[in-house]
Amino acid sequence: MTGRDDRDAVTSARDWIGKQIRSRVVGDDPAAKSAETFLAPGPRWFPEDSPVRVVHADASMFVGGLRALLLQSLHPLAMAGWPSTPTIAPIRGGVCSAPPTS
Repeated sequence: MTGRDDRDAVTSARDWIGKQIRSRVVGDDPAAKSAETFLAPGPRWFPEDSPVRVVHADASMFVGGLRALLLQSLHPLAMAGWPSTPTIAPIRGGVCSAPPTS
């Protein structure tokens, strides 16, 4: 295979994987849901051809996001939840605070 063939194979594999993930996440008609979300009228933060939109439109962003969450879940403090400090307890309604000792 030449370099060009390798790029074509990678592009077609990436497109296929993207379609598979999108159909499982979005549902039966991903094109309609995608159009509803991305083609809705209104202002956009970034132009159509900006690197931000190109990168975030790729299916690997979904996989990378899940990977990041799984990696964070390995950290003991991330799994510990909110600390039961006097500053945080009122925000959470005291749910995480320890019961009174007296």
